Amino acid sequence: MMWPKSGESIAANNAYREAQRDSEVPVKRMAVQDALSSLPSCPSSKVTTTAKQSIDSLIEKLQSGLEFQEQMKDVHMSEVIDVYEQKISALASKESRLEDLLEAKALALAQADRLLAQYRCQRAQAEAEARKLASLLQESERSKEAVRGELGEQVLEALKSSYNQLLNRYNETERVLKELKGAHTALTHQAETLKKSHEALRLQHERTLAEGAEKDKLIKGQQADLKEKEETISDLQGELKSQQEQASEMEESISILRKELNKTEQARKDASIKASSLELQKSQLEAKLQKKEEELNKNMHMIAMIHSLSSNRINPETTNVSL
Repeated sequence: MMWPKSGESIAANNAYREAQRDSEVPVKRMAVQDALSSLPSCPSSKVTTTAKQSIDSLIEKLQSGLEFQEQMKDVHMSEVIDVYEQKISALASKESRLEDLLEAKALALAQADRLLAQYRCQRAQAEAEARKLASLLQESERSKEAVRGELGEQVLEALKSSYNQLLNRYNETERVLKELKGAHTALTHQAETLKKSHEALRLQHERTLAEGAEKDKLIKGQQADLKEKEETISDLQGELKSQQEQASEMEESISILRKELNKTEQARKDASIKASSLELQKSQLEAKLQKKEEELNKNMHMIAMIHSLSSNRINPETTNVSL
């Protein structure tokens, strides 16, 4: 802070400066006092209090300086006024910044007040709704207790009756389940027995088929031999015919050929008898095989009927168990 200087510049002061000083200083003093009157809107701010104190001290110094200037006419008033104008402009800019801060804080306080009022309103509404809900809850509890007292015995009797019915039904279901388990076990054993019997019959049928195939091969071989012999006989008969044409020339040969023919006829008869025997054996084997196949078909039919009966019996019993 600068104080008025003493020296040669005191004589340069004039009446115009005094008049200008007298007209400007009170206006600036009023502006400073107006700024001070607006500062207490936020008394909680330390910055505002410090600024107010500094402004008060400056005003006091300004007043003392003015008094000193009035007493000391030889002071260089122009320099003093310039210095104080700079001080006052700095204070005015600082005042404007403080006013901006105060306005921002005022807006924040107003918004906080609005939020607080809104919160209080919402809290009051919530408390009213809570009281209303509490009263409704108490009323519902009272009505619930009344209804429970009226219907408690009836519900208890109904529950006892339902429990007894369910217990009886459970016992009956358990008994039926045990019976079904026993029947299922018996049917399982029976199915295993039938399965083993079916397997034995299948093996026997396969053996019979193998034997029949072997006998068929044997019969086919004998038939081939018989065919060859028949072809031989036909050849011999042809030769016999040719020899009969030459009978007059070959009587001795005819006698020999007759002997051979007799032997061949005997062999043919034997082969025919053997072929008849083989045909008989074949027919017997075919009849036996047909009989085995009929027995196997009967057994398969019986097994299918047993499976169908067991499945039809298990399905209704399973339905009863599920019920």
